Amino acid sequence: MIRKLLRLLTSRETFAKIGEERLKHFQKRKVNLRFVYSFCSDIGEVRRFYTDLLGMTELGFMDEEQFGWVGYDSEGVQFMFFRWDEELPSREDWDWKGAGT
Repeated sequence: MIRKLLRLLTSRETFAKIGEERLKHFQKRKVNLRFVYSFCSDIGEVRRFYTDLLGMTELGFMDEEQFGWVGYDSEGVQFMFFRWDEELPSREDWDWKGAGT
């Protein structure tokens, strides 16, 4: 009896069924993203792009010597960019200007 149970639990059909059930469980989930943040080296350039070029409405902006940030809301998703005063790593093949901003 135990051998039959072990064979059943370790059979490909059982694993396939467990996999299908897990997949159904994950397919029913809905991802709800509310907040995204990123770092940048030039908060003014980020602000010009999102505010001036794209026309997004700012939630707030600060560009002081010690701290800088800008925030936006896009249909319930908030984006915030924080200035990082040290050079940020970037891959040149991802950066259209090659400047790392």
